[in-house]
Parts: sequence; C-alpha cells; structure tokens
Amino acid sequence: MKKELFYKSTIKGTLAEDEIDDFLNNYFLEKRLKDKAFLTGNSAGNLPKNKTGDIICEINGTSDLKIAIECKFDKSIRLGDIESKDVFTRKSDTAWSQLIETQANRDSKVSIIVFDISLVENSILKNFENVGYIPGVGFVAIINSQKGDFSNLAIAYMLARDIALNARELELDKEILSMMVNRIIKDINEVLTIKSLVLNN
Repeated sequence: MKKELFYKSTIKGTLAEDEIDDFLNNYFLEKRLKDKAFLTGNSAGNLPKNKTGDIICEINGTSDLKIAIECKFDKSIRLGDIESKDVFTRKSDTAWSQLIETQANRDSKVSIIVFDISLVENSILKNFENVGYIPGVGFVAIINSQKGDFSNLAIAYMLARDIALNARELELDKEILSMMVNRIIKDINEVLTIKSLVLNN
C-alpha cells in the first residue's frame, strides 16, 4: 500500500517531505545537534509567489544560518548546466536551477536537492550515484525512501553544514574594486583604439 500510494503523483511529494523532515529531526537528536528542520509548506520565500525550498534547517537553532532542502521526486528534472540552458525560457527546471533558486528563495548558506532512486532522471543518476556536489551551486542526495534509507541525505547534510559553518564572508574594498574596474575599462578602450588604428592602416 505504501508503495502504491507513493507513486500516485499527487501525494508522493508531500509524503517525501514529511519523511525527510522526520528523518532530519531524529538525526539531529541522535547526533546531539541543536539543528532544527522545518517544513515550509505553502509559504513563499524571498522571491514573490515562489515556494521553492521545501525544508529549512536552522543550524544550531539559529535563523541566521540555514540550509535549504528541495525535494524533487520527479523524473522530468534533469541535471542541467547553466551554459547549456536558455535561462529565460519557462519549464526549464533542472537540478542546477532548483539549487540556485532554493538558496536564493530561502536565504540559505547552502542548498541540497533530494531525489528518490526510483524517481530520478538518468543524467543525474549517471553523475551522482549517491551524493554529489556541484561546485558553487549545491549538493545532490539520492535516497531510497521505500527502503527507509536516508543515509545519503545525512552525508550531504553534514558536508553542507561544514561549508555553512566555515564559509568566510568576503569583504570587498569598494575603492579598490572601482579602481580595478576603471583600469580594465581603460585598457579595453586602449586595445579597441589600437585595433581601430591597425584596421584603418
């Protein structure tokens, strides 16, 4: 019955989110972490009318430091690549875009996208059999909910947690940045002037 219910598209996403939320909160208790996982439900995030990011985990119970998790039990979601996508077209959700959107929408330090082994597109499975990291984008975790195996999510979460806790804020000196940008623009203009002179000659 559980398997049959799971495959009915209308409820598999909700069941997955509930199970993942329960697993994470139990995992935090077991590991004696002060982290807390919350379902976002139908609430929109920072982006207007956007509900991307199904679960928010507050590290050490503080809302200032968060990991956002998107659950995608959907075979239509491909791995994707920002370079091979027209980012302005609709209906182009990929693991890449969902991770970036989740992080922006839920104002998190790191984002994780979770797939189920029985409902995952081949391009994702080929690249990330268990746990994967897309540099500068986020983590991919493939679980087996039918067997109650969420161990890959635990691995991805602990890695994401380490990144969130140890990431350093980059402080930019605006005056130096402005000077560098102006210098680059000046150099580009000089190169264009030389090119124009060479072509004219």
